[in-house]
Amino acid sequence: MIPVLMVLSWWFLKIRYRPVHFVAVLLCLLGVGAMVGADLLAGRDQGSSKNLCYDLFCQYVCDRGLKCDLESVTTFLLRQGRSDAFNVTQQ
Repeated sequence: MIPVLMVLSWWFLKIRYRPVHFVAVLLCLLGVGAMVGADLLAGRDQGSSKNLCYDLFCQYVCDRGLKCDLESVTTFLLRQGRSDAFNVTQQ
């Protein structure tokens, strides 16, 4: 999710990231990969059917976070006077 948000903010908001930001994201992704790999090597299969309530809660939290991010971007664009970014032409 972080790399996607970085690309979108670069594309729409014209934010320029320094190499240290890319290194930090890479380290985070490597850490997540290491945790998943360690679980697989240890044979700990969590099974998604057992944790349906937890999965739904995580999905809800992610959706709320995305909604807040979109509202922040919308507010930023409107304050910058870029209301043209919201115009949709009908074909």
